[in-house]
Amino acid sequence: MLGHYLTVALRTLTRHKLHTAVSLAVLALGLTCFVAVYLFVSYLRGYDRQFANADRMFVVFQGLHSPKYGLEWPSYPASSVLLAPQLALDVPSLEAVARYRPMGRTFVNVDGEQRPRRAAYAEPQFLRIFNFKVVAGDLRDALSGSNAIVTEDTAESLFGTRDVVGKTVSITESNTADITIAAVIADLPAASHLNPRGLWTQGFDILLPWDMAEKLSPLPAGAGWYNTMVYTYGLLPKDGSLSLAAVDRRLEKLIADHIPKQGITVTLDARPVSSIATGLMQSQFQGFQGTAWSVDIFTALEMLGAAILVIACVNFVNL
Repeated sequence: MLGHYLTVALRTLTRHKLHTAVSLAVLALGLTCFVAVYLFVSYLRGYDRQFANADRMFVVFQGLHSPKYGLEWPSYPASSVLLAPQLALDVPSLEAVARYRPMGRTFVNVDGEQRPRRAAYAEPQFLRIFNFKVVAGDLRDALSGSNAIVTEDTAESLFGTRDVVGKTVSITESNTADITIAAVIADLPAASHLNPRGLWTQGFDILLPWDMAEKLSPLPAGAGWYNTMVYTYGLLPKDGSLSLAAVDRRLEKLIADHIPKQGITVTLDARPVSSIATGLMQSQFQGFQGTAWSVDIFTALEMLGAAILVIACVNFVNL
């Protein structure tokens, strides 16, 4: 019986050569779309899992909602500059809390030549949360005073060597300051939001101490709870005594106790650092004014890829 069905199928395929060729092409295209969507979504969901503390690292997403002012800012991995100090006080069991502020392109003066590079500012505990691989120098005091950290690729492109510890260069943003390179770290993989050339990057070529922002690019006066200008990271205790759900409950209390009620509702929630890339894409899909309906863009993409594959299979079977 099976042989009979195969014989009939082969006769049908050879009788309708053009239709068969088109159906095979559609089937191949459907399979390609499905695999491409699956790989893309898996790639983004796999961001930042290379760090040793990946299962304990989190970032705080902040959202703003105000019917009074017509404001609907979707939950985004950036938060208020005031959050980190208050979080450290309210949740002392966290191993580390740190602020990180990506600045985009800045100019580095090397031998009288201005070269654009991506810069960012971070607090010292940032280095406790992210275990960067050191190529040269020492990270212990790398984010204090006028010290700085550069990536391996940046050292090679600026100086032609990784042996740059102790060298002094000028950095120019709103103002100019001299910095001394204290450490060189290995380049991060492309699947990291801290890689300066990755998708939806918030990365850096040069990492500067948090206090240096006062010299180079001061925060706007009056930056408060409704200005989401920095990333707030935390590190859960190694003994498992605190979960993300528990941090979320503390964040709810923090909102009630410390954020003034001015007609704007603030939401704060702690999510794994690995969710930053997907969170950025989701926020950009919704739009910064929000939407009347909520759709998980990654589930929608997977469903679309599956639907294309099913249609292609049905079309082929109909031969």
